[in-house]
Amino acid sequence: MKSAALALVAPILLLAVVSGAAEGARRDHDEAREAVERHDIRPLDEILARLRDKTPGEVVKVTLARERGVWLYEFRLIDRKGHVRRVEVDAASGMVTDAGED
Repeated sequence: MKSAALALVAPILLLAVVSGAAEGARRDHDEAREAVERHDIRPLDEILARLRDKTPGEVVKVTLARERGVWLYEFRLIDRKGHVRRVEVDAASGMVTDAGED
């Protein structure tokens, strides 16, 4: 009886978790879009163009986060030698704040 109840409840719980994660991602996206519209941060395409000029490699991951009140883009790149590099960029100024290998 308990396993039958669990079999019925588990998909509902999974759906709730997935829906909550999707809602959080949507909220994050909206917050980032609004920050660009307010000119609090620079658009991703502008940052990517600057990054291409200064840091060779293929961008494989981009994260935008707010840390201690500062918006930061974090990039993962693969350089010509196949090394994964991490580059952190101040989203407001476009300046690289940290770079290194992972």
